[in-house]
Amino acid sequence: MHITAQRLFVFILTLWVGSVITVGYIVAPALFATLTDTQVAGMVAGTLFRIEGTISFQSGHRITYFTAPTTVVFQLILDDAVYGQLDGTNVLG
Repeated sequence: MHITAQRLFVFILTLWVGSVITVGYIVAPALFATLTDTQVAGMVAGTLFRIEGTISFQSGHRITYFTAPTTVVFQLILDDAVYGQLDGTNVLG
C-alpha cells in the first residue's frame, strides 16, 4: 500500500471510529439525561444516528476506493497472456 493511501486510510478510520464512539457513548446518553421529553431526545438521537450512518457509509466507500489494489495499464498490450490476445480469432478480428 502506498504511504499516502495508508495515511488516508488511518485518518478516515480514526475519524469514523471517533465519531461512532462520540455519538453512541457520549451524545446519545447525554441527550436522554438532559432533555425532559424522551420523545424529543429519541428524535434528536435518531437524527444523529442517521447522520452517523451516512458518514459510516461514505467512510467505508472512501477507504475501499483509496486503498484497493489496482492494476494500471498505460498502453495497449497485444498478444499477452495476462491482458488478453488480439488476433484473428477475436471478436474484433
